[in-house]
Parts: sequence; structure tokens; C-alpha cells
Amino acid sequence: MLHVTNGDSVSLRESGVEGDVLVWADPLHEGPVPDAAGLDELTVVRAEYIAARFGLPAPDVLRQLRQRDARIRRWRDDNEIVLWFEHDLFDQLQLLQILDYFDCESDATGRVSLVQANDYLGPMTPEQLAALYPTRQLVLPDQFKFASDAWAAFRASDPTAFAGFAVRAELPYVAPAFRRHLEEFPARSNGLGRTQRQILEVVAAADRGVTLWDAFATFQRMEDPVFLGDSSLYAELRALANCATPVVSIEADVVAITDAGRDVLSGARDFVELNGIDRWLGGVHLTPENVWRWDGERVDR
Repeated sequence: MLHVTNGDSVSLRESGVEGDVLVWADPLHEGPVPDAAGLDELTVVRAEYIAARFGLPAPDVLRQLRQRDARIRRWRDDNEIVLWFEHDLFDQLQLLQILDYFDCESDATGRVSLVQANDYLGPMTPEQLAALYPTRQLVLPDQFKFASDAWAAFRASDPTAFAGFAVRAELPYVAPAFRRHLEEFPARSNGLGRTQRQILEVVAAADRGVTLWDAFATFQRMEDPVFLGDSSLYAELRALANCATPVVSIEADVVAITDAGRDVLSGARDFVELNGIDRWLGGVHLTPENVWRWDGERVDR
């Protein structure tokens, strides 16, 4: 039996549930996920992004992801594959990638089951995880197909089809996760994605600045469900501080908002117009010539 889950913090190995544990940890909500790449090619793209974004050795990241891929390809060695994923954006995108992989495996139906948690797996005790195990449900053919279609929409260069999956219910947590992802597109009002806006709100509320850790803790309380880790938030903070017109400043571990940041937050200035844009959201490469914006209801140019 093979268990696939979102991170090493999930204590499945201590739960007494038999089987191997494979961690599928990739922050797919940020960085390139182009639609032309198969698993091997996408792994190279993701390894390069993860290494650059988080300052990690590129060969090590690539090796870990390739080991992950090699293990999932040996799935027929196991009598059952159990997927353990939470309800947030980070997990739901990983789940879609894995279900898309199995949708292409004609003999996977009846062999893949899903523990779909509406709570966070990492803080659960081994005993709580063991109690969840009997609740697993086989993934149905129409769910494989839905996941594959949703994954393709996420990876498309045009995000309008993606928005259609934000109202569907074949898998219960995909729609809210997709709605949250749409909020990362630059807002029509000020050019900020939701994560960027919330960071500025947190920092603006502190007259003398705020420590990185306190900014992260406050930011997390603005998300339900939580999906962004501290490394991702700190990377976003550095990007906001190092752009052409910085909207925050970082001294030691204290973050403060700049005058330009206050102007952007109020809507007096536009972040994309000030700084340009070179950002991937799934398969959409946002550039000054290809700016898609979110207005709270739809994404368009």
C-alpha cells in the first residue's frame, strides 16, 4: 500500500496504518506550471523554480522530485494507493496533479482512494490519522476525469476556462481553492494579488514596522483555509521589497510599508504600472504584454 500526502509533518508513519508514505510537496500555486510539459519536463521546470525561489541547491531539489516521480510510477507494486490531502489550495493542486496522472493509467480505477480532510493533517496525532483511514473513498471515474480537466484548465495560458471550475463540485474542495487562486491575479483596482494586498495591510497596520514572524502569524489569520507557508510568505515579502518601486522595506527582520506601498494599497497607484510584472500563476505567464486582472467576479484583460 502506498500513501501519498502533502508533507513530512503528517505523521502517517507513526499511525500504525500499513504501507509506504510518499510526500508530494510542491507549492504549485506559485511559479510556472506550463501546459506543454509532461511529468518529467514539469519536474525540471518546478525544480528550477523552487530552487531559485527559496534559495535551495537546484540539483538536490531536482533529485528529490525525480525520486518522487519514480515512486509514483511504481504504483502497480501496491494493492492500493491512498491519497491524503487537505482542503486548501496548496493541497488541492497537488491532488489534481496526482489524479490527472492516474487518469492516464487505464488500470488505476478501483485502486486509488482518497482521504479528503476538511482539517489540517499536520497537527493531527497518529491516532487521529488512524481513525481517518477507514473513511477513505475510492476515486470514481468521473472524479478522475474532472480532476484531469481541472488540472488542464489550471495549466492553460488563458485563465478564463479555469474560472469555470471554481463553481463545480465533483471534488468538494476544488471550487473554493480555485476561487482563492483567482484572487492572486492582479486586482483591477491596484494591481495587487490578494497575498500581496494582505501583506501590505498587515505591514501598514504597524506604525513602526513588524517582524517577519509576526507578519506571517497575522497574515495566517487572514486566510481560511491556510495554504501559504512561511518560506513562501518571506519570499513574497522580499519580492515586494526588491522591485523597481518597493512597497515595503526590510531592515534586519523588521518590515515596514513605504510611501509607494501606501499609495498602492489605497488604490492611488497601480503596482503593475509601477513595477511591471513577470509572474506565473499556473499556466498563465503574466507580463506587461499579458496582464490578466481579477475584479472579484471574473478574470480578463
